[in-house]
Amino acid sequence: MSAAISPSTGRRYGMRLVTRIWEAPRSSIFYRRQERPEPRRRGPKPVIPDEVLIPMIREDLVNSPFREEGHRKVYYRLKHEKQLKVAPKRILRLMREHALLSPQRAPKGEAKTHDGTICTEKPNELWGTDGTTAQVVAEGTVWIFGAIEHWNAECVGIHACKIGDRFNAMEPVKQGLRKHHGGLAKGIAAGLALRCDHGSQYTSDYFQTELKHFGIRRSCTPISVSSP
Repeated sequence: MSAAISPSTGRRYGMRLVTRIWEAPRSSIFYRRQERPEPRRRGPKPVIPDEVLIPMIREDLVNSPFREEGHRKVYYRLKHEKQLKVAPKRILRLMREHALLSPQRAPKGEAKTHDGTICTEKPNELWGTDGTTAQVVAEGTVWIFGAIEHWNAECVGIHACKIGDRFNAMEPVKQGLRKHHGGLAKGIAAGLALRCDHGSQYTSDYFQTELKHFGIRRSCTPISVSSP
């Protein structure tokens, strides 16, 4: 630095002046200018170096009758067939660093076009209901059933109970019918649809019979099928 010439003034400025203007300690600059050896892995060196183990892993993958192998199968084959004492984590590290791990499965089937949002043009067209459990101090585990309006996300009914059966699952729906339709008469909610999942409460004969009595159409959520 002290030998460099300033392009604006054509003069040389020493280390002392430059560090004083920059407010930087000279010791840090001299320390960084020193040549230091590259950091090495701590601990004893492995019996089989990486340069020898990597070709053995590649050979095992080529000779395997299967495709897209994971590191565990490679580890056990090298352990029993080659009598190699190598840690499985080391096999995993080398396979990850050299892109030898099996790729992630690509999603199958048709592309998902639904954005997860269901809105209606006006109220009382579609309600949604579901149940969950919660822990409280006095009663322990309790069930909470709720029903919402998809038009504005208003809660039309909510019900807490100890037993999450079909009768209690219907309670928030009945609360909404009393509030927005004026009662529980036959066919009073004609034109309304209720979206729910495939839980045992909602697929029971009682729940479906009650919906038909009120004139409510049941709208089920799609069943998620995981890839084999």
